[in-house]
Amino acid sequence: MGPRSGYVVSISDDGRTIGMGDPGRAGNGKASGHAHVYRYHGSMWHHSHTDKWKIVEGDVLGMAAGDAFGHTVALSRNSRRFAVGAPYNRNQGFEHGRVRIFDIEDV
Repeated sequence: MGPRSGYVVSISDDGRTIGMGDPGRAGNGKASGHAHVYRYHGSMWHHSHTDKWKIVEGDVLGMAAGDAFGHTVALSRNSRRFAVGAPYNRNQGFEHGRVRIFDIEDV
């Protein structure tokens, strides 16, 4: 986890899945951002690593420095989808932002 893990948090209706955003993490450059998903199984929390995610688009890291990926996050009610916002994502030189959607498989 990075220095701002938990900057934003979304929790599923049953309380067993938590999505967190970390917009300050430097995975793909300064403040590119990152997002995490945790599921509660029995008496332990399990991290959904990238190999457990069925990715609809892209990766779980921000695409470039300054994207602030993870600035906003939302889980679907059944915790099968995870939306992550990157308000400063640049496409063709413009800061118009981006939302990426992930399908989450069971851990």
